[in-house]
Amino acid sequence: MNPMTFISDYLEMLKLENLYEYLAYKSNQHADCFAAQEYRDGRIFTHTYTELLNDVRTFGNYLIENDIYRKHISIIGGFSYEWLVSLFSVLYSNNVVVPIDGGQSSERISVLLRAAEAEVIITRNKSLSLEQGIAPNVKSIIYFEDLNRIIASGAPGNVQKAFNAPAPESPAMIVFTSGTTGASKGVLLSHKNILHAVIGSVTCLGENAFSPGDTTIELLPLFHLYGITAGIFDVFYYGISLCYSKNTIKDIEILMKTFKPSVLIAVPQIVEGLHKKIWAMAKKAGKQDILKIALRFNSVLRKVKIDLRRILFNNILKSFGGNLTAIICGGAAVSEKVVKEMDEFGIDVLVGYGLTECSPIVSINPPKKKKLGSVGVPLPEPLCSVKIKDGEIMVSGSIVMDGYYKDPEGTSDAFDEGKWLKTGDTGRFDADGYLYITGRKKDLIILSDGNNISPEELETRIRQSPVVDSVMVYAEKRKQTPVLCALIYPDFQYCAAENISDINGETAKLIRRINNENPGYMKIFDFKISELPFEETAVGKIKRGNII
Repeated sequence: MNPMTFISDYLEMLKLENLYEYLAYKSNQHADCFAAQEYRDGRIFTHTYTELLNDVRTFGNYLIENDIYRKHISIIGGFSYEWLVSLFSVLYSNNVVVPIDGGQSSERISVLLRAAEAEVIITRNKSLSLEQGIAPNVKSIIYFEDLNRIIASGAPGNVQKAFNAPAPESPAMIVFTSGTTGASKGVLLSHKNILHAVIGSVTCLGENAFSPGDTTIELLPLFHLYGITAGIFDVFYYGISLCYSKNTIKDIEILMKTFKPSVLIAVPQIVEGLHKKIWAMAKKAGKQDILKIALRFNSVLRKVKIDLRRILFNNILKSFGGNLTAIICGGAAVSEKVVKEMDEFGIDVLVGYGLTECSPIVSINPPKKKKLGSVGVPLPEPLCSVKIKDGEIMVSGSIVMDGYYKDPEGTSDAFDEGKWLKTGDTGRFDADGYLYITGRKKDLIILSDGNNISPEELETRIRQSPVVDSVMVYAEKRKQTPVLCALIYPDFQYCAAENISDINGETAKLIRRINNENPGYMKIFDFKISELPFEETAVGKIKRGNII
């Protein structure tokens, strides 16, 4: 079984030299489609793909003319049209993008700027200044208002100075890992690395997965590569419009109703949040019991041409705009129950897998051919090769990083035989070539009886309960014997809405039910309630090292 269908322009895409050429290629195809749409003060402000390309050339030429060339440039802040122009302009002018989370402390930002040797910052944040001494290596700051003046100044024109466009192997980005187990590492990626991740991922999705003029809401953090590769480059392949506001997460409901997205690029937290909202709205509308029955007999309903989506449409799915049919989901484990029910609601959740060191996409479930519990099929060779060695997933191919920036020892340790990236994740393939993640090698719990437990498997099942917001399963010694325990952060908002006062009792019932379903060695011995949320990465992974 090969669920992958190669896109018709696969060979043409492989000829592209750099990520700016990719923008130019797609802008030619989608010239009059909106690349970005902003909701501001009750109005919509739009920018076509043609406008974006012209603005990128204008600002990129400004950088070159002012000797900002072959430098490391940090873009700091959340998504905006200016952020988008900055991204492609820095790539066009043969500079290296260093995306950084602007929500961190100035001390942390300074550490990352020094680690990446960034000489220029592009940002909206006026509190970042040279006078503040943000980092000794930073020589200049370009604020978004300056960028807007530059792109408003006129036509793109021609570069007067000698200029070599980025070659495929030229460095494109230094992206810091999430740091779930310690200090973040700067992953050095070339134009070719990221381009091939885009080509491979859209090959898995298929060229007709989405259409020009479709919309999405830009939900992902842009200091995480998933938000850039999948959230920008992939959606641009299809001519999709990136929709946003100054406070996108806060304005999510009005953005969904205004822009009516057909697809979302998301992390499990968002998918599970939408799933919980569907059930909450069903209950409020008095349709909870009907929905339960419909889910149970949905296969029968389909045979008599009764669409479950129609049952939900008027009062529930319209709150998402009414057009949402697909969510591409990655970054962490997602509940099979959630994926299955969302599918029944007419929303195809396509779970994928990747890591920053792989630009970052390794595999994804093809539309209409997904397998529950799987993270899909790997990107095609020679872009990506995946094997399992001693239970660990290993990746090679043109999507794999050049290495960690100025860290030869860390780079060497990351590879097996100098070729295969050690992901640190454990997994397996099925007979059809679909990949399944079984856990993190470092998080694997080995009990005294020799049984190996993947905490993620138990966590995913516990998190299915609406009472639970997040959970961490770990081993704790009791009378010198390691036993399984769970630290649970409840969904206090849900409990309040449902008048659940005995959260501890409800959680105990949940743990008993799961224990009854599990073999003896997988039973949870004890649990604790956390009053505070866990510290997590941008894609929802718990920073275990900060808790245990």
